[in-house]
Amino acid sequence: MMYKILFLLFIALAIALIIIAILAFSKSHFAPEKPAKKNYKLPYTKQVSLLTDSEKSFYSVLNTVVDGNQYHIFPKVRLADILSIAAKENWHFYFNRIQSKHVDFLLCDKESFKPILAIELDDPNQNSARTIARNEFVNNAYASADFPVLRIKSSYSYKPSDIQKKINNSIHPNPQSVENKSQRKTG
Repeated sequence: MMYKILFLLFIALAIALIIIAILAFSKSHFAPEKPAKKNYKLPYTKQVSLLTDSEKSFYSVLNTVVDGNQYHIFPKVRLADILSIAAKENWHFYFNRIQSKHVDFLLCDKESFKPILAIELDDPNQNSARTIARNEFVNNAYASADFPVLRIKSSYSYKPSDIQKKINNSIHPNPQSVENKSQRKTG
C-alpha cells in the first residue's frame, strides 16, 4: 500500500515537472517577453534587394515591352491579394494555402488596377518535388479562378520581342490558333 502511494506521488511529481517544462519552453520559444524599454530592437534586418538578379533582369525587359499607358507592373504580389476564396466552408484552409505564396510579377490595368496577368519566372534548376508540387497547386489555383498565368524560364537575358509576344498571347489568346492546333492534332 505504501509503495502504491509513493508510486502515485512520483507519477504526479513527474507530470507536474513535465507541465512546468512545457510551459517554460513554450513561453521562451513562442512568446518572448517584451523588454521593459519602449523602443527595443527586434531581430529584423532590411533585405538587400526586393528582387533577385534574374528578376531584376526580367523586370527591365518587362518595362520595355509592357505598355505603361495601359498596365502597371507589380513584383511579388501575394496570391491572396489576387485570388479570392469563393467557398465559405473551409475558407481558412484555402486562404492558408495562398496567403504566403506570391507571384513574381503581376500586370494590372492602369486605371482600375484589375489584375490582368500573372507572370512566374521558373528557375530551371528548381526541380525538387516541393517546387513541382507548389507550381502545380499555383497553376490549379489560377485555372480555378480563370486567371491567366504566363510561365517563363528564368534566364540571364531575355529577347524582348519573345516576351512581348508571350504576354500578348496570354492576355489576348487567339482562338483561331487554338483551333488550328487542335485540327493539326486530329488531322
